[in-house]
Amino acid sequence: MMFELAVSQFEVVRNLFRDRPQYLPALTVIENRYPGRVFADDATHPKRAVVWALGRWAYIEGDLVRDDMNSALQDLIGNIIVPDSCDMGINWFELYAPDSRDWMDLLDASLRVFDASRHFETTYAWNVERYKHFRAGYSIPHDLKLETRNAPILSEKIAAAPATASHFRSFTAISCEAIADGQPVSICGSNGFSLGSRFMIDVVTPDANLRGRGFATAAGVGLLDYCIEEGLDPLWETTETNVPSQRLAARLGFVAAESYPVYGITF
Repeated sequence: MMFELAVSQFEVVRNLFRDRPQYLPALTVIENRYPGRVFADDATHPKRAVVWALGRWAYIEGDLVRDDMNSALQDLIGNIIVPDSCDMGINWFELYAPDSRDWMDLLDASLRVFDASRHFETTYAWNVERYKHFRAGYSIPHDLKLETRNAPILSEKIAAAPATASHFRSFTAISCEAIADGQPVSICGSNGFSLGSRFMIDVVTPDANLRGRGFATAAGVGLLDYCIEEGLDPLWETTETNVPSQRLAARLGFVAAESYPVYGITF
């Protein structure tokens, strides 16, 4: 069985999520820097836990105990995460798991009752010297303008959700826009998961017709130049099948650090 913890109790699960770059979002929730909920098998000495960043991702970690995990996880997802996500107008979430065959076997079995599929993702660490080598030979296209700004970390939908504490609605994070003809064509910025100097990057070029023209590279350069000035340490995360994202990450000096299974669940 899994019990929901009060915000004041989140710290008891910290040790389960330490020392892995992929767990930065979970730690952001634990430190009350992003709205989320935490569930554990025990409120004092937990052996396993699920950290759910509202409207986004959930992370499971701890001892792999098969006897009651299936029913506990199915109950948590089916009776809490799914209906509460629907209340926020969201019809999917992703569960990030430890990279082990035993965990995958357990989750493959547990999640069969849902519309779930497994894929793999990779977190990339930033190698500043590789970036500087690239940057020395790169120039921003003359027809592009780069602008850095602080943007809200939450969508309007998540910010308005009853489960989102009001103080999160004023939280912002850094982003850089590549602008052509007065319009943003690509955006690279923090996705809201940040602790200290470390944060996770999102890159988006909304218009598919504008992809492959170097706009995302330019936006990434604008953000990473800012990171050097401010002493920040970004992380990159992408799926095993997103080759353009992998290539952009490598171009900007990011190096694969760890890969892990992710279960996408739609409802």
